[in-house]
Amino acid sequence: MISARRILTIVGTLFTALAAGFMMQYIMDAPDERGAQGVQVASVAGVATQPLTDAVVENDILVQTPTLDEAEAPGRAKNAEGATAEPVETQAAAKTINFSGDAPTPPGFAPQPETLPNEPVTVASLDDAPVNSILPREEPAPSFACDTKAVAITSAAAMVDLIIDANCHKSAGFTVHHNGMMVSGMTDADGLASVMLPALTEKAVFMVTFTGGETVVANAEVTSVQDYDRAIVQWSAFDGLQVHALEYGATYEEPGHVWSGAMGELATAAKGEGGFMMRMGEPTPLSTHMIEVYTFPTGTALNEGTIELSLEAVVTEANCGRDLEAQVLQKSGAEPMRARDLILAMPDCDAVGDFLVLKNMFDDLNIARN
Repeated sequence: MISARRILTIVGTLFTALAAGFMMQYIMDAPDERGAQGVQVASVAGVATQPLTDAVVENDILVQTPTLDEAEAPGRAKNAEGATAEPVETQAAAKTINFSGDAPTPPGFAPQPETLPNEPVTVASLDDAPVNSILPREEPAPSFACDTKAVAITSAAAMVDLIIDANCHKSAGFTVHHNGMMVSGMTDADGLASVMLPALTEKAVFMVTFTGGETVVANAEVTSVQDYDRAIVQWSAFDGLQVHALEYGATYEEPGHVWSGAMGELATAAKGEGGFMMRMGEPTPLSTHMIEVYTFPTGTALNEGTIELSLEAVVTEANCGRDLEAQVLQKSGAEPMRARDLILAMPDCDAVGDFLVLKNMFDDLNIARN
């Protein structure tokens, strides 16, 4: 006979089994609380048979959301709301995932870059030497110094030899100025030139000006200048002027007629026997200053008499029909030099070859025996 205690034990066991089965069936058949999105819910000790695509942790529960392709995969059944349920059977038991502690908390704000100071930045170097002092310097190219000079050397008959040495003015034009007289010249390929000029003062100063503007000065003391009379004509541009001297009653083309066609000799004047003529100047690239000078040894003349002086202008192709401008200078003994400007209207070109005689431009010389 079965005791009442055993019967109660059997009945309790059956009731407990029925209650456990009823609860399991209710859990399996109940719809997902998250709606029709096909969300699977598994406990930490549950089973997962498909890979997780999206997962979050809520109160120690791993919530996984399958992708669209996984929801459409065969072997899955949809619930009444369209959600996909996991198959009952599994191929392997899922590993238990344990989470400890709270989820990490992101920082309140992202790190920001350091703010630069408002003060201007000063670049400092170890040395205070300027930049140029530390760079290599180019060696200066060798150059020849320009040493332009002029020397005046006295000569017979109160003449001066002017020697010009200008290594920076090779084949260059220059103009010599002396007491109102101007004459132009050219240096040679070495920058050298030599010009013989009449001295018009005892303390003679000769100023040489080059085309570029550089000027040098030469000085000479000519003590015999008062023994000589000089008649000078100077002009520029057009040629055709001539000084004529008729010594001691001579006529044209006779001995004693001194002009550019019969210039006489410097030695004759130095001995007191007669006068001589000089024509100086040459064209330069910028200007031309020509002079013609007649010199007579009035202070040392051996004979007495009269020297007739005249100025003639020859009509040429270059000056016909033009105004000829010139200047007349005359120096007598110790008297100051006299100057006279001349503007001469030349005849038309049908008179080429003729000449004009100007007798009142110079004073005749009266020579007394010394």
